[in-house]
Amino acid sequence: MQFSILAAIVAATIGKYSNAVRSEIPATRSFFYVGGRYDDDGDGGHVFRDQMYVEKLTPVKGAWKDTPIVMIHGMAQTGTVS
Repeated sequence: MQFSILAAIVAATIGKYSNAVRSEIPATRSFFYVGGRYDDDGDGGHVFRDQMYVEKLTPVKGAWKDTPIVMIHGMAQTGTVS
């Protein structure tokens, strides 16, 4: 009984997202950094801190909406050392 329910859920999920790969649009990717500064790392070297990595994807055929989608990531503290 439980297996058949799980199988039905998996089948429904696969059916729902099966066109996701085919609907992707080719895009040009560019990136840059904003802000930041070099700090002493305590071992005689330097570390670049307090910067923001910005990545932009633009559809090859151009934007078709007036308002872009902007996603801001935060809170994960990636790359930091405690």
